[in-house]
Amino acid sequence: MDMIVAIDDEFGLTATEFAHQWNMSGDHSAVAVARPLSEPADRFDPGEMVGTVLVVLGTLASGVGGNAVYDLLKRLLTRRAKGREIYYRRTERPDGATVVEFRLTESD
Repeated sequence: MDMIVAIDDEFGLTATEFAHQWNMSGDHSAVAVARPLSEPADRFDPGEMVGTVLVVLGTLASGVGGNAVYDLLKRLLTRRAKGREIYYRRTERPDGATVVEFRLTESD
């Protein structure tokens, strides 16, 4: 099963950069291989995904729980958070897709 990761552009990453960083880590690539989203964007509400980078984590390794994946994603994004907290939300789409959105909390 694939997981779509939507990353707020405030993290300062492109989909290609994020996929490369994910795949260069043995811990991360053992769980799934990341690739920039190349599917049609009509699967998403366009207003909902404005300002986001979309990446697919393809074929998650069996037995890997959702929390483990979130922890790996947060570990990769923490250095780009600039001291702000990372907020994430998981959504199950009617078409069966799992979308995990990562955003930064408002700055003080």
